[in-house]
Amino acid sequence: MITEVRSLFPALNRFIYLNCAGQGPLNTRAAARVASVLKIYITRGFLDISEWKAIQSETRSLLAQLLGASHQELAFTQSTTRGLRIAMDAIPWRDGDNAVVQERSFPALLYPWVHAPPAGVEIRWAKAPHAGLVDEIRSLVDSKTRAVFVDWVHFVTGEMVDLAALSQMAEEKGFYLVVDTTQGLGPVFPELSSLRIDFLANTAAKWLLGIEGLAFLYVRKGAMDGLRPGPLGWLSGEYETFSRLFPMPDPDPGAPRFEEGSRPVILIAGFSESLKIILSVGKEKVAGRVRELTGQLLEALEARGLSIATPRQPRAGIVSFRPPGDPEAYYQRLRNDGVIVSLREGLIRVSPHFFNTPEEVERVLL
Repeated sequence: MITEVRSLFPALNRFIYLNCAGQGPLNTRAAARVASVLKIYITRGFLDISEWKAIQSETRSLLAQLLGASHQELAFTQSTTRGLRIAMDAIPWRDGDNAVVQERSFPALLYPWVHAPPAGVEIRWAKAPHAGLVDEIRSLVDSKTRAVFVDWVHFVTGEMVDLAALSQMAEEKGFYLVVDTTQGLGPVFPELSSLRIDFLANTAAKWLLGIEGLAFLYVRKGAMDGLRPGPLGWLSGEYETFSRLFPMPDPDPGAPRFEEGSRPVILIAGFSESLKIILSVGKEKVAGRVRELTGQLLEALEARGLSIATPRQPRAGIVSFRPPGDPEAYYQRLRNDGVIVSLREGLIRVSPHFFNTPEEVERVLL
């Protein structure tokens, strides 16, 4: 199975590709599907509304299967950042509310809170590393806490937040839980139906092997009724035909209401093929393979006596370490050898996926 899947990723023939936390390699099935939709635009000029809807419905169905969610809980967005901003704007803030925000998060989550927070909302920064984050959040939450915003997996170290514990806290305290799962979803697959996560934002690229420019937002069905109606746009409701736009439809009762305008159907079509690959291999096999490869790398790094930033438990797909000597020089040597990883904050970040081999993972050790 792995050999067959590897043949779908041409980049694996040229490089030892261990950088799925940065960008997952594109597969030939996704590229072919994108080309087929582009051909319609080239030869006909447009998609029929039935084709336009079918592409989105297929991909939404596959995504729902991957997440254990329903169609009505999923919206396509252009980025994780946009999904997090939609969550911020949809939450019904009141004067005197506070939000607990993880300070050590990726800028997609952090930037809006630093530069454009909701008016009248106190920001309480949770500064602890992931291992102590749940306890610190618990100490910061009070009766005025309207929402908690966190990253599931730290983009540099691979540290993980205990989603089950945060979910239980959200249930007990009644705040909205908003999570950027970009660096966790793909190596690990949470069953959303068993968790009280109100908003989940994730890119289609990276671990899910889609194309940049597409992301999605999960909004828990039980959270929808209490949200503000917007942000809304002309495609927040469903049209039977584009030949007659009036009277305008009511906003969708679920997450698709947040798909305000034209959607990147070309990217959505390609994403469906990447999801099919992951689902055909199986979520358990994908997660198990990543766990084996990262475990092997951690053992090899420990044997070399290198400084490791990633904890053994819990972990997703990132393993980061401090190389001997100059990190930039070490990174360049790997690139020159055709080993694709990332350099983040002075650490070598390795992020293998299920299609990698044990031999490839050990090539990061020079």
